[in-house]
Amino acid sequence: MRCECGQDVPVARSSAGGEVRCRCGRAIRVPRLSELRRLSGEAPPYVSATEIVRHMLAAGQAAPGEMCAYSRQRADDLMYFSVVCSVPYSEPVPRGFWMGLLDAFGSPIGALRPSALVAAVTDPGVSVGHENIFRLPLRVATEHQPIVRKLQEHDWINLLATVPLYARLFQEHPGSRVSVSS
Repeated sequence: MRCECGQDVPVARSSAGGEVRCRCGRAIRVPRLSELRRLSGEAPPYVSATEIVRHMLAAGQAAPGEMCAYSRQRADDLMYFSVVCSVPYSEPVPRGFWMGLLDAFGSPIGALRPSALVAAVTDPGVSVGHENIFRLPLRVATEHQPIVRKLQEHDWINLLATVPLYARLFQEHPGSRVSVSS
């Protein structure tokens, strides 16, 4: 930050929204953290659609928009969908006792191992994961809800994707599973 006296005053992120003193004694108001980032040329922090949806649901916010996703007419009625988003990550593959023993002693037998066994033992990880399960509200007029309930999963995804935030969620989690929630 630059003081009125012309001196540059270093500002820590922890000072965001507060004040710092210049060596000349003047108080300098420090902008919010988002403004500090912008002034320093930093990109704004990325917030995933998953986190935005989680926050929206925790706050009890209704479905965005005013139109029925099916008829495109104004509607206040809500229909709920269960959306399961998988989040993969890797876990190391446990090594077997005998393979570890062979490797520990540098046995020449190790050179005779079948390549498939070697690949299984040296595999850096197995893809596993956890699931985020959301009960997403969507504006669907009451008279259209019986029709929507009979649609296929890909149709439900297309209806949900009419809400830009939900479309972003499906982009982040392309293998998401959707069902009508009661």
